[in-house]
Amino acid sequence: MLRYARQRLLLSGGAVPDAAGWRAALPNGAAAIACRRPADRVALPVGRWWARAERLALPPVRPALASLAPALAWTQNPNYRARPPHARFLHRYGYAVLIGRDDPRAPPLVRHDGLAVGLLLLGPDNEYPRHEHPAEEIYLPLSGAALWQRGTAPWRKIAPGTPIHHPSNLPHATRTGAAPLLALYLWRGALTTHARLSGG
Repeated sequence: MLRYARQRLLLSGGAVPDAAGWRAALPNGAAAIACRRPADRVALPVGRWWARAERLALPPVRPALASLAPALAWTQNPNYRARPPHARFLHRYGYAVLIGRDDPRAPPLVRHDGLAVGLLLLGPDNEYPRHEHPAEEIYLPLSGAALWQRGTAPWRKIAPGTPIHHPSNLPHATRTGAAPLLALYLWRGALTTHARLSGG
């Protein structure tokens, strides 16, 4: 998965500012780091779309997704759990942390204090409303051609494999269609501050 992310960042052109810095920040591999399988995992409703998203994923990442699947601990942003943005959202939303800081609510497989890498899964016909966070972010869609909005720009359909960059505190949103969306995310900067819906 890390090799694929590096490759896409290398080929991103000007779509990702400081792509070289992002690539350098990614660990060279997890073999030398103690990977941990979370002991307590909670099944989320969004998990029903994992198998479909995995089948539809880009061929280069399918083996990695199959290997990761048994170890993933799916969770949800506590801000959204406290105040869901709409009725169907929590049933069609979840994320799993692959690399990141220690957090009992979202345990990473590999600990890293300077970077967060994980998987976002959105069920079909869902909208992840405008939200923002101080961390700088890159999304790399792996399956599902969803609609994405950055700031006040028009919605754009973005194909899997195309990096999407969100500067710090830029409001952004995502809409899925008939297929679920599975995306790799990378965060750097303020890793401990959860995203909040824009405007409160």
